[in-house]
Amino acid sequence: MQVFEILEEVAALPTEQQATQLSKYSQHPALRYVLKWNYDSTIVSILPEGSPPFNSAEEDGPPRSSLREYLQLFPTFVRSGVSAKMKMLQIEKSFIDMLEHIDAEEAEVVVLAKDKNLESKYLISLSVVTEAFPNLISQPVESEVREITPEEKAARLKQLAEQKKEKAKLLNAEARELIKEAKQLEAV
Repeated sequence: MQVFEILEEVAALPTEQQATQLSKYSQHPALRYVLKWNYDSTIVSILPEGSPPFNSAEEDGPPRSSLREYLQLFPTFVRSGVSAKMKMLQIEKSFIDMLEHIDAEEAEVVVLAKDKNLESKYLISLSVVTEAFPNLISQPVESEVREITPEEKAARLKQLAEQKKEKAKLLNAEARELIKEAKQLEAV
């Protein structure tokens, strides 16, 4: 599964079940990197805040790469010995290249984690992450703890459901076209 799929799945659960479900993905390296980048104050992004301009459009061609293929680049995006030896322009170009080669939803997750803002989209708290992965976060990010109201969670879940419905419509249309093409080939 991709990171955004895991986060969506976990965020849709009641809070008391989230840590248990999240811990099932303890061997998912991309998830661990994203969570650590977001929730650990020792991981300091050197990239500008916000989403950089990049081409996120789905194009015909080879399938998008997995975030897992880009994990070796993560030390270049944060304060580290690796990034200290690189020019900022080169770091930003690597970041944009990565975002352009992974799924748009994964790119959004990476940008949110970079800005330590995953909770703005996924209702997964620091306490859930530390319960699911006890040794992952060495120094938690100090942030204002605010409980999400049931109404806010319901609104976000409805928004997520609408996004999934739109994806389903596109997939159904694509499936109809493939069936139509297959029938035409069978008629020949």
